[in-house]
Amino acid sequence: MCQYQEHLVHNIMRDCVFEKIGDVDEEGRFRCACIRCDRLTALTGTPCVKRHAECYIQHKIGIGDVVSDSLSAVGIKKKENCDCPKYQKMLNRLWKFKQQLIEKTEEYKMKCRCDQPGHCPWRGVVVTQEENEKCRERKPLEIEEERKKACIYMAESIIGSMTSDKQPQQIHKCRRYDKCAVEQTNDNLASCADCPDYTTIDDPELDKKFIDPLIITARDGKLTDCHRNMLNGGSAFLVCGGPSLNKLDYRRLAERGIYSLGVNNVCAYVPVSAFVCSDPPMKFHDGIFLDPQMTKFIPSPKLSKRRGRLRKKNDRGLFEWIDAWTRECPQVFGFERRSWLMPDETWFTDGGAAWGNHDRGVKKTGELKTVGTMLLGLRILQYLGAKKVFLLGCDFYMNPLADKKENYSFGEDRNLGAIESNNEQFKVLNDWLCRLRPVFEKFGFHTFNCNQDSHLRAFDYVLFEQAMEVCKIGFPKEPFSLGGWYEKKTEEESK
Repeated sequence: MCQYQEHLVHNIMRDCVFEKIGDVDEEGRFRCACIRCDRLTALTGTPCVKRHAECYIQHKIGIGDVVSDSLSAVGIKKKENCDCPKYQKMLNRLWKFKQQLIEKTEEYKMKCRCDQPGHCPWRGVVVTQEENEKCRERKPLEIEEERKKACIYMAESIIGSMTSDKQPQQIHKCRRYDKCAVEQTNDNLASCADCPDYTTIDDPELDKKFIDPLIITARDGKLTDCHRNMLNGGSAFLVCGGPSLNKLDYRRLAERGIYSLGVNNVCAYVPVSAFVCSDPPMKFHDGIFLDPQMTKFIPSPKLSKRRGRLRKKNDRGLFEWIDAWTRECPQVFGFERRSWLMPDETWFTDGGAAWGNHDRGVKKTGELKTVGTMLLGLRILQYLGAKKVFLLGCDFYMNPLADKKENYSFGEDRNLGAIESNNEQFKVLNDWLCRLRPVFEKFGFHTFNCNQDSHLRAFDYVLFEQAMEVCKIGFPKEPFSLGGWYEKKTEEESK
């Protein structure tokens, strides 16, 4: 069976940029090298594949990109003498798919994605209610070049709220001071005109000035910022559950000087410093929540008694409810989660942590529908102030031919349907992270992958041992020498 058709369609949807399709190898397969994000991909070889191995794919297609109106934009050269029906079917399918992309691109170029007037992150300015209504009707909107750039902390307008000045202004929500206005007011409101934290998205010192607005709550629901920049620009590990984790000496994460955050149940398998989840707490081992050494970050609604009850596995291997709820566990904090994601600066400037797109997110952004808790792990570590994040067990691939328990490092069952679904999700997440990498770096954050064979190609590869060394920069060597510390003299004072 010719696999060429499926391969092209998948990678065009994923916004890859291919340089060429390589030669057929000794096993009858050929390899295509993506110069942007994807790893070398091996496909089953057939005479059809060999005949078309010289075709070039040079494209960059995705919702929001400018798409050419010719078939050559996806690098397809139609060959009339091709006797492979799959190839002809592939051409027709690609052409139809390409037309859909063009239509959606034009649609979302015109569509306003702001729910209310106020700070429009896609235009970088403050828009009025009249402008917002005009934009939502997909009418052309002209923004004056001299209009003041919006502060990254300003959010939507508070409908019906105006200042009491002689010339009233619109009052906006503010992620730093609750409420604000553009110009100075008589209402004791913060204003962009004299705000010490006023920062625009194109500020050359954005990475130094940025104050993360992510909303974190204590177990009682009260806002807290005690974790913001806790790591003070240090480095940390993000631990996922891929089987490549077992190739590393992950027990070293328990060493002094190392901070790590785990995703889901891998936290019951690996010694990590913190835990993040998105699904109901009942899906995660009760030992994680009851461990006082581990900080837990969960979506704020799951701190409620209705949604936060825990289970345990009894001696018979069956699950039963226990009289324990998330908000009663030690070191548990909530965070605001949002179900829409655009791979742009809104990743940082919105008060909620994005984990992907549900139906409303797809309608809002035009991006594909999927979610991933790994994204929340990245966002939490960035909030904690980890300027360098090293990924462990982040394989982004499940092998459908492997044993049911071989696609997780800790032996979780996955059936074929779940494997196929996860692999499709990984492709979308890979695309988003490729597009988010320059955004991360703009805000001063750098991410690395400690699995060279990972299907996540957005980040550079670093050896686990090197990552450990980076995380321990500035940390004293062990064992610690403890003698004489109660004396207050230094070496110079002792002379």
